Amino acid sequence: MQKLLDLAYRLDATGDMKELETFAAQRYNTVQVFMVLEKLLHGEQVRSAHLLALLLEKSGVRHVSVSFALCVGELIYGRLTAERVQMLRAQTDPQGEKPVVIDKVLVRHALVGLLNRLLPKGDQAAILWSVEILRAAMPEYHTIFDGSAPVETLSLERMRRRRPALQPLLDHPLPPTGAPRPQRRVLLLLGIQGTLIALRFMVAMKSYGWHAEICNRLSASEQTAAEDCRLIAEQCRQNMIDILLLEAPRFCHMGQAHRHYTAMKRQLRENHPDLRVLGISFDSADTMEQVLLEEMGELFDGLLQCHHNPQAPHMLNNPQHKKKIIHDHLLPINDRHFGTTNRPLLPQLFFRGSIRHPHWARLFWLAVADRAGLPIAREINQFLDANDSSRYDPSPQYSRWLLEDYATYIRKYTDATCCLSILTFGNMVRYLTGRSFEVLLSGALLVQEYSPLMHNHFIPGEHYLEFTTIAELTSIMRFINERPEEAEEVRRRGHAFARARYNDERIIGQIDYLLYHQA
Repeated sequence: MQKLLDLAYRLDATGDMKELETFAAQRYNTVQVFMVLEKLLHGEQVRSAHLLALLLEKSGVRHVSVSFALCVGELIYGRLTAERVQMLRAQTDPQGEKPVVIDKVLVRHALVGLLNRLLPKGDQAAILWSVEILRAAMPEYHTIFDGSAPVETLSLERMRRRRPALQPLLDHPLPPTGAPRPQRRVLLLLGIQGTLIALRFMVAMKSYGWHAEICNRLSASEQTAAEDCRLIAEQCRQNMIDILLLEAPRFCHMGQAHRHYTAMKRQLRENHPDLRVLGISFDSADTMEQVLLEEMGELFDGLLQCHHNPQAPHMLNNPQHKKKIIHDHLLPINDRHFGTTNRPLLPQLFFRGSIRHPHWARLFWLAVADRAGLPIAREINQFLDANDSSRYDPSPQYSRWLLEDYATYIRKYTDATCCLSILTFGNMVRYLTGRSFEVLLSGALLVQEYSPLMHNHFIPGEHYLEFTTIAELTSIMRFINERPEEAEEVRRRGHAFARARYNDERIIGQIDYLLYHQA
């Protein structure tokens, strides 16, 4: 089978469709061809997968993967019909005679391959056809993107009831009122997420009365790790560092370099027994969260778990380390960037974000919203590229530019007054992102796709408006237009609640309590 797969990949790479057609017309073992078909779909090779699907269809093979590949291929060649999509839907219909569950990973990769071909053409009709393929392949999306579904009148009370009682709003303790606040000295090592987040922590810690500095050395290279560790340790010694804040998954996943960093941490402990090592984790995968838990006692005095992964429950459910972990957004915004709700609410959504893998679902939502006639201003955003730590420049001018760029980013939400947030990632899981907090702190009304993680921090219908389907998003827009006073009240409550709970003082105060005040 591997030879057959290699041949298909090679022919697909040439772009010579005649060669591919000749290849597909040859006689092969049907089982082998089917296995190669799924491998090609998983590898985003949608053209050659389409040709193999044609071969299998002619051989009498009826399977959801074959129908899916045929839909994808016919869309590329401009031959897709509603009948073909309906055939795919019939095979995946849970109420059907013999429903077949398609591999979601296969669908995800194949759609990415399809979108990579469609996006450069800017063909909106083709994007909408790809939505129909997704709806047919995965029944749960049939309702989500159903443009013909009835639009009900929005009820804030019904929306509030969506929040399960078993998911309380996270509220981590703070140091006692009037407790001494010694000036702590902090060294920030944030390799992957980049300089901007470190700068935001620096500003917040300064306001809290701490001193923080950045060390842009966290290498996974065996060749440079030893020297990096020596320089980090020297900086800790010279500047009498009290807290070492580092990117925990990167620290635990460094291969051969890991031993150098572990030895460095032990040496620092010996020289400075009161040193606290604080890890920070962003969007950790299930396996990485397990690694962090296993190494918690040895490596970290505490962990900030930001943007928690809903597929990795270990962090929230581990009583052994409960007192060592803060599960929260925990990214300082800089209080000076907080906006206001003084501007009248505009009955138009503003979307800002990137349209690239793994954010392909945003493209679908925007296309379906356009078809529904919803007013959405958009700005395809490359702002997060500024987080690339390889571009780090230690000069004050560079740091000032990054912070000013971030302030401009927040002000755009304030000016928009009403912002759309789409949470589904490429793996079809709804994560929680920093944008949810940024929009609310900016003073804009947040209109956001459903995520149970959001219910740990805010209440839908109370602090923001939440949707799961295009019909619900349409209902929200009607609510904003027809009941602007109620929409304004949601906006004001959300902004006030976010400012009270997610300001820089509380964020650093929670770290202070975690490291120095709890029993």
